[in-house]
Amino acid sequence: MDATDYALRKVVHNKPIVRELDHARQYEMWQWVWMSLGLVLVLIASLWLHVGLLSQRGYAMEALQQERAAEEDLTRRLQLEIQQLRSPKRIEEAAARLHMVAGLSDAIVIPRAMARSRRKASISSHPFGPASRRPTASVGSPSASAAISAPATLSP
Repeated sequence: MDATDYALRKVVHNKPIVRELDHARQYEMWQWVWMSLGLVLVLIASLWLHVGLLSQRGYAMEALQQERAAEEDLTRRLQLEIQQLRSPKRIEEAAARLHMVAGLSDAIVIPRAMARSRRKASISSHPFGPASRRPTASVGSPSASAAISAPATLSP
């Protein structure tokens, strides 16, 4: 072989050669394609749900912040109203309209309704009060359970 053999290009006729498909390789390729596509779809769905939940939470948080701001505003207005209603000047004006006068500092006034309720409370808590006036029955008698379950009442 001389140097001219390498310089010339030989023409090879490959037209009659036909490639055969490797079915095992094709099957493996399509498996990878479908698995990759499935993974991409799962990731897209996960991302979509995540973004959707974040946006919903964001809207809910904004609504709650607006509600809180409204409640704080209402609280401030109600506190202001309480302070205005408790002002001594307003109380003096209301007392003057109702023709009330200032009482003595050492005077104690007990309304009748309170006196009655205190008297009932003191009678019921007294050791010889209504609880001690229940009828007693012997343990073996049939009326013992009736006497214990239905206490006698005193009329005022």
